[in-house]
Amino acid sequence: PCLLAILSPALLQSVTCNETGGNTRLAMLELEISRSDRLSDFSPTSFRYAVATTSETAIVRARAEDPAAQLTYHYWQGETLLQVGELGTGSGEVTLSVPLGLGAIRVYVRPPGGAYHYYEIQVDRSPEWPCDEQGVRDAIAYGKGGPQTFDCDGPTTVATQAEIVINDDAILDGEGELTLEGRGGHRIFFVPAGRTAELVGMGLTNGEAEYGGGIYNLGSATLVDSRVGSNRAELRGGGVYSGPGSELFL
Repeated sequence: PCLLAILSPALLQSVTCNETGGNTRLAMLELEISRSDRLSDFSPTSFRYAVATTSETAIVRARAEDPAAQLTYHYWQGETLLQVGELGTGSGEVTLSVPLGLGAIRVYVRPPGGAYHYYEIQVDRSPEWPCDEQGVRDAIAYGKGGPQTFDCDGPTTVATQAEIVINDDAILDGEGELTLEGRGGHRIFFVPAGRTAELVGMGLTNGEAEYGGGIYNLGSATLVDSRVGSNRAELRGGGVYSGPGSELFL
């Protein structure tokens, strides 16, 4: 019998199973992709996780509570099985290539003479976009949430040529290096109603409009570790104007 419990978004679901014939739990599960993108909230009774990254490779380490259990792995993308192999008996480590898009790494635990169970890590790998206006527009059009990061060679200021509409849910991470400048009398970002935008580590400057020189928000906008300065509005919201029915989180 299995008991299902819904947890936080980081732990998409928790399943506790009492299997016969052996222990199907892991004592340890690690996913190392980069210093900032990794599995860090492992619990033996939680079987599904989610990690976003731009890295091309991932190291998976696992150790079963039953030292005689066989550990194997599958890497799925949709209905396609891309990679499969052995991790070892009791414990093991493997380095996997991470294709673009949303995939799932499943680590199977099969004790001697018993039923198996698997732990799943959903991995969303996005490209690292060019550090320019078209890169920002392409990151939004990619349409897979994020975080989307940019290949900036140190602090970079990009003069935008026109307003950027965040017409798909997006998390844009400038990593403290990317500043967008609205030269030429236009605002920098517009967030339509029903859309969610999160700006992390970005600078917005010199935008200009009637409402919201930096951002005009009608949806749900979040600014984290970002700088909004020297923007102008003829009527309201020099830096940010958040309209009726919208949400703004700072």
